[in-house]
Amino acid sequence: MKIKNNIFAVSLVLVFLVALPIETKAFSLNLRGNSEVKLNNSINSILGDSKGNSNVEIKTSHNISKDTEKDGRDERGNRSEISVQSKNDVDVNSNRRFWGWLMGFIKRDENAQKPLKITGEHILTATSTATIIWKTNVEASGYVKFNADKNLVASSTKVTENTSLDLGHKITLTGLSPNTTYYLIIGSTDGNDNNKETKIIHFKTKKLPNSDSSLLKILFSGSFKIETTSANVIWITSKPTTAKIWLSSASYVNTSLAPVVSSTELSYFHNLVIADLATSTKYFYIVGGTDISGNVILASENSLETEAI
Repeated sequence: MKIKNNIFAVSLVLVFLVALPIETKAFSLNLRGNSEVKLNNSINSILGDSKGNSNVEIKTSHNISKDTEKDGRDERGNRSEISVQSKNDVDVNSNRRFWGWLMGFIKRDENAQKPLKITGEHILTATSTATIIWKTNVEASGYVKFNADKNLVASSTKVTENTSLDLGHKITLTGLSPNTTYYLIIGSTDGNDNNKETKIIHFKTKKLPNSDSSLLKILFSGSFKIETTSANVIWITSKPTTAKIWLSSASYVNTSLAPVVSSTELSYFHNLVIADLATSTKYFYIVGGTDISGNVILASENSLETEAI
């Protein structure tokens, strides 16, 4: 009877041990009593332990019955103790970490196979700033090349970038001029150095508040100190503006061409010198400028004639 009860108890413990997480590889079982039974070889076989690291010992001789007290003593006063002890370090999170690493690796591999795409381009403009927003289908860095020159090849082309890898991108351009058209290219580079750029995009900054072009006027313009190869041209504006002069030897001066002389200084009073003129020649000219709000003003066409030698 004692042997049967011992075998039953051992069977229960073995079932419990088999149900443990697979990370548990070695244990010791002690049933303290007067007799000893060793099951090392059997347990090693169950655990697949070819090196014999598992050690199970059963030591008992008394009957564990329903009369056994709560403290482990039976009716004869014998104490039964069952202990399970692992001799190896157990990492119960090893499987969890492995699967996490594997899924992360698969995700990175999937991202590596995706061609880099730029979508959702959007530009928020102000008087002197512009915020460029876009998305990429994989994590990537971002940059913006911009200039007032639509060819974006001039040395004045600027590049603003954000080197952090992300799916959403936002770059703010600063120091822009009000009421001015700018051209830009949006670009991104992923973690595998794949690069993607958009076509040229343009936007226009906003005018300064309270700008009123009706208040901008040229109050006076004229020429003086006319000499054989040069002449001074002066004019006055109702608001501070830049200064430009367009010149032609024929009437109907084309102001879409570059001015022959100009100044970026904002002023009410303007005095510019036109040089390298031919002697005894009649010229036609138009003066004009732009105020701080971006309003442009042009005077009516006027003329002057250089002196003879």
